[in-house]
Amino acid sequence: MNSLRRNTIFAAAGNFSSTAMLAVAILVIAWFGDPELVGRYSYALAICAPIFLLAHLRLRDVKATQVEKAYSLSDYFQISIATNALALILVPTVCWFLALDTETLLVAFLIGLWKVTLGLSDLVYGYHQGKSNLKLVSRLQITHAVASTVLFSLTFIATRNLPLAVGLLFPLNAVLFVVFDFATVKENLGHLPRSADAERNRRLTRLLMSALPLGLGGAIFALNMVIPRGLLEHHFSLAEVGVFAALAFFARAGTPVIQAFGQASSRRLAKAVAEGNSQDFMKIQWQACKIPVALGLTAIVGGWFIGQQVVTGVYGADYLTSRFAIVLIATYATLVYISTVLTYGVIAARRLKSQLVVLSLTVVAVFIGCRLLVPEYGITGACASLAISAVVRIIGNVVINVQAVQAMATTGSNPPANSRKPHKLTTESGT
Repeated sequence: MNSLRRNTIFAAAGNFSSTAMLAVAILVIAWFGDPELVGRYSYALAICAPIFLLAHLRLRDVKATQVEKAYSLSDYFQISIATNALALILVPTVCWFLALDTETLLVAFLIGLWKVTLGLSDLVYGYHQGKSNLKLVSRLQITHAVASTVLFSLTFIATRNLPLAVGLLFPLNAVLFVVFDFATVKENLGHLPRSADAERNRRLTRLLMSALPLGLGGAIFALNMVIPRGLLEHHFSLAEVGVFAALAFFARAGTPVIQAFGQASSRRLAKAVAEGNSQDFMKIQWQACKIPVALGLTAIVGGWFIGQQVVTGVYGADYLTSRFAIVLIATYATLVYISTVLTYGVIAARRLKSQLVVLSLTVVAVFIGCRLLVPEYGITGACASLAISAVVRIIGNVVINVQAVQAMATTGSNPPANSRKPHKLTTESGT
């Protein structure tokens, strides 16, 4: 078994554990609670998602694709701690602005605390991912996921108290981070040659600004799920949000596998870009795209024939929705899977500003779609809007990757001058 395949398997196992934790949480709330509680939990998650994706800045991927030792791991931790602190302050502010009820605000803030620990753990994962040690990353992710799943499930089943079940995730994952995650890197934090405070601040600023487009991109993309939930809650109820959230979660089923391929190939993509090897770059991307296409087509066909039976079998009769909505979610998932694979090429090529434009267009598409379709078609309209936004995203990512390949083909084995300065992490390679 070659190293890419082995690392893909390990990455998939770790990613599956994290996704499974969220899936079990939704199932436990659905089985022992009601659609309104599912709606409250998923809406709180949706509110936190863009805020903390921005705060995390996808530093894991930046660290994993860092070819030269331009920044130490301690630099990444300093940036992450500062941005996560700001995000935690922003969560209740956003909830207040949206006029959410007190319990939803509390759940969102507690989810924010939990996501702070996840962001710090991600830096550890990025460090080991950059060294192709995805076996260790998988073991750490599984430890967090299993412990969180057990604690959340037992607490909610015993108390039916959603804030308590969510609130316990923060101290649990903080302890796991200190005992397991940080222990694997504390001897390897690394420090660049001693420099004046002004020079250190400039270095941290360069790292922050270079990663900012990734964080903004993640935050903008997450709005694709916030907007449908917000409009469903506005026009209908939290129960309707709960049914939509349960259905939309099926779109995440294949995400762990897709992310695994991207994470396992990210180092090779970065190397291909650094060497100006466009053929290698295209080959890696093509191999990775085969899996999302296969998964997506299976989901679309299965959604049409047995989707309704699966939804009601998993969640219960209260979550039954139209067959058309299920197929639209499967279509959305397929396009997002392919786009996710292509995004790793965008990151490796450091064409992050272009990606930011594409993701902004997807939000515009989903907003317009939801405003037009949700009031009349409800959940089906929300699913259609997501599918439209996914079409916009995949077209944009294809264009960006083609531009990256053309730039590498032009320069050949001599990459652009900017690509030889990874400490600047230039965001528009080849331009």
